[in-house]
Amino acid sequence: MLTFWQVAKSIEAEGNKMYLEFARNAPKREIAGVFFALAREEQRHFELFENLEKGKLIESLPQGPVSIDLPKLFDAIRIEFLIDEPAMEAMKDAETTYQQALILEKSSISLFNNFMMELTDEHQKKNVKTIIDEEQRHVTVIKELIDFVHRPKEWLENAEVFHSGEY
Repeated sequence: MLTFWQVAKSIEAEGNKMYLEFARNAPKREIAGVFFALAREEQRHFELFENLEKGKLIESLPQGPVSIDLPKLFDAIRIEFLIDEPAMEAMKDAETTYQQALILEKSSISLFNNFMMELTDEHQKKNVKTIIDEEQRHVTVIKELIDFVHRPKEWLENAEVFHSGEY
């Protein structure tokens, strides 16, 4: 039977692989950058779970290099997407994959929350809670991309309405 740590590492490895694939197929460099950043966080989570599985005491989870300013990101591609119909079509075609990412992120949050209730070690709880918080931010980013796909022109024209802020 698999331990939680093994299942968690498997989820993070799958997330890393998925985001790298999304980055390779992204219609714009800026969108690829988002997915590369998410892939790096998933890899960081994998490494943390690996250390926790080995019983290493981790005082705090090192802050990842990821900080995505969503308004700035979408401002950078606003005009390109408004005039680049093939890029918009590629984004629409990718909606199914974004939905898959959303499902994976929400599933991992649920699993990690359930497991955290069974933990007795406060350091482990703190580390798992930090990962849950980061996964929740991943959900926010993916939801923003899905919203962008559904209403690209409105989203881009009214950026201050739709953007949720810095990730």
